Amino acid sequence: MATEEYSERITRAKEKLSVTIPPEIAEYLAVNQGDEVAFRIENKQVVIRPERSLDLSGMDDADEDFIDGMRHVLDQYDQTFRTLADRRGG
Repeated sequence: MATEEYSERITRAKEKLSVTIPPEIAEYLAVNQGDEVAFRIENKQVVIRPERSLDLSGMDDADEDFIDGMRHVLDQYDQTFRTLADRRGG
């Protein structure tokens, strides 16, 4: 995705502040209503990414450090993996 900027007004929903995700951003993130997103402050910017659960079925004997390492790699390179999947059409 080329650099694009979107602007939305912040509103209040009960005791929290709220902002609407533009459809183009939601499509890019592959998120829908009801999905969870994670917020991270990185280099003085806020990064928003889909909160994906890691399917650990069949990995009952996996070392906890290995699982933490997998989570870290998947979080760090999420967009790279998505770009590669898009290029393959999957």
